Amino acid sequence: MPEYAVLDLETTGLFPEKHDRIIEVAIIILNSKGEIADQYETLVNPDRDLGPTHIHKISAGMVSEAPKFKDIAGDIIHCLAGKHIIGHNIAYDYRFIKHEFRRLKVEIPEPQMSCTFHLTRKVEPDLPCRKLEALCSYFDIPLEHKHAAYFDCYATAVLFQTLLKKHGIKILEEKEIQEHILWPALPVNQIQYRRQQYENREKKNYISGLIERLPNFSCGEEGFLEYLNLLDDILTDRKITELETEALFHFAEVKKLSKQTVISFHHTYLTNLVRIALLDGILTDIELQDLRNVACILDIDQEELNQMIITGKTNTSTREFYKKDCKGKSVCFTGTLQTMKEGRPLTREEAHALALEYGLIIKSGVTKDLDFLVAADSDSMSGKAKKARQYNVNIMAEQAFWNMLGVQFS
Repeated sequence: MPEYAVLDLETTGLFPEKHDRIIEVAIIILNSKGEIADQYETLVNPDRDLGPTHIHKISAGMVSEAPKFKDIAGDIIHCLAGKHIIGHNIAYDYRFIKHEFRRLKVEIPEPQMSCTFHLTRKVEPDLPCRKLEALCSYFDIPLEHKHAAYFDCYATAVLFQTLLKKHGIKILEEKEIQEHILWPALPVNQIQYRRQQYENREKKNYISGLIERLPNFSCGEEGFLEYLNLLDDILTDRKITELETEALFHFAEVKKLSKQTVISFHHTYLTNLVRIALLDGILTDIELQDLRNVACILDIDQEELNQMIITGKTNTSTREFYKKDCKGKSVCFTGTLQTMKEGRPLTREEAHALALEYGLIIKSGVTKDLDFLVAADSDSMSGKAKKARQYNVNIMAEQAFWNMLGVQFS
């Protein structure tokens, strides 16, 4: 009786032949009785743009500390070798696995594989839909998070267990048993970097450290607009570094600003962003996530942000904000855009048209004199983003760019 390895991946796109890469792997090992014996799960750093983040919810920041495929290749072989491999549309996943190994100049064999998509068609031919989500609903299998490798893998494993229990091993594709398939020998590093590890990691909040260093009482309250402008420039990439925090501290020190004054400036800044987001009366998921990110950076409690949003929605007064004049500035876009327009991601062509409408010059690549590189994720590892960092070009978060132009989406 064979052991089984249930496999699921998240990828940057659909075509490994066109340089799409694996960004998350999950493998659940089942013993010959179909019981879970072991599991493996890790994010993977693809060293490129992440593709449709709005689908898989994996950001460049999440994979920045994750292993590259070459680091986990031996772990993958250790999980798959000698197993009957199971997956939902397994041909797709295994094609990606083979291409990743070929990048390492390593050939892996074609083991016995079975696809739950085809197995369900074999035993339940009248089902109208065979997507994993639909099958989970039909068989009452929990699927907590779609397009997260581990949860999809676990749901597939339970689906396979259900089919195995109901119909027995006879449902598997009838192929000649291959007991002596040779797999390449690679070192097993036992490296795993899960989504939860990224979410639970200790994050430095430089702003809280800045506040602690300021005096309790101030000798002056000047510099309000200058501080907000400086903060706005710093947060265009929706990140703040230790060096940037020092710049804010130096400004506050020169202007003799107190802790409470700077805290109030930060609240005003976030309130202004809320007002911008609510200009059209609609707060999109992308806008809400952007506000949450900024609140976290500024060490502002999420409950306070929620109150700002409630106040902003009920405030019917004219909402004014400052737009920057960007006429003549050059801009380049990188990665799959996350902004939603009419229920779908904004296309690159639409983004170009909007930027042109506001007087910007569109560039196809990054040069030393480029003004803005707009990225859905400012931690992007695309070739353009790498070159922008090399040339010290301003990388702007997508939402910050549209805010700067005063563009609203719904």
